[in-house]
Amino acid sequence: MLSRSHSILSLRRISTVLLLAVLVLLNMAVAQTSSRIDLTEDGLYTLTDASQDVLQNLQDPASMRVFWHNVPGEQAETQRRYIESLLLEMQAVAEGKLGVRWVDLESDDGKQEAEDAGVQTYQYQVRKEGEVRATEGYSSLLIEIGDAKEPVDQLLESGPRFEYEVISRLQRMTRTDDVVVALVAKRPPMNPFAGAQAGRFNAIEHFLRQRLGTGLRSRVGLDDPVPPDVDVLLLVGPQDLEEKQVYHFEQFLLRGGKAMALLDPVHTPLFQPPPTQ
Repeated sequence: MLSRSHSILSLRRISTVLLLAVLVLLNMAVAQTSSRIDLTEDGLYTLTDASQDVLQNLQDPASMRVFWHNVPGEQAETQRRYIESLLLEMQAVAEGKLGVRWVDLESDDGKQEAEDAGVQTYQYQVRKEGEVRATEGYSSLLIEIGDAKEPVDQLLESGPRFEYEVISRLQRMTRTDDVVVALVAKRPPMNPFAGAQAGRFNAIEHFLRQRLGTGLRSRVGLDDPVPPDVDVLLLVGPQDLEEKQVYHFEQFLLRGGKAMALLDPVHTPLFQPPPTQ
């Protein structure tokens, strides 16, 4: 018959073996899952629902080549880790349909690859030994789907916009349905001598034109029915709409169209001081 000390020792050994077995099984489960845990306070490395939807619905395999080298400054390493973490998260969500490769730009082959891909270099100022010197570096990413290519430049300056810059290009490259957006904006009167004046929302129009191309209608008004091919109306600073304009807008919504209004800012004081006696 085993003594009490031997029984306790045996139980400890069994507990140790069971604990090791649980840890091994847990490690295997974590290794097989595609999810990652974001422990940052603001969820910096967690993709938005819209980004996950784009990645999960990739029909064709996509690849990304990251060209990052010789980027100086305290911000550089932080931004690199941020980019690396988000790209790992994107790969996990895409479930095998997204490949990411960091090009070795220390080698001549890597530099030749960057040149062949048309990746530009950037000039940086480095302070060393009391002197400011100019140096060249790479800070770009190239997205490829089939024969289509889209660059994302200035990664160092992209900051938290990095996710949007990558996902918006992926969406544009994989979009199969042509969404037509109509920009409804009041434009300044035409000057017969100086031509068209710069409007308040030219920057918005330029931004949409870059991303939608021929899918943007920039000369649409509500005096007439909205063209049948328009899917989305973007009303910029709408004011004092006439009855017929409201009617055409309502008819557009009733047929299933979508709309967004960009309103002018309104400043309302929260506290009105009492009048002085």
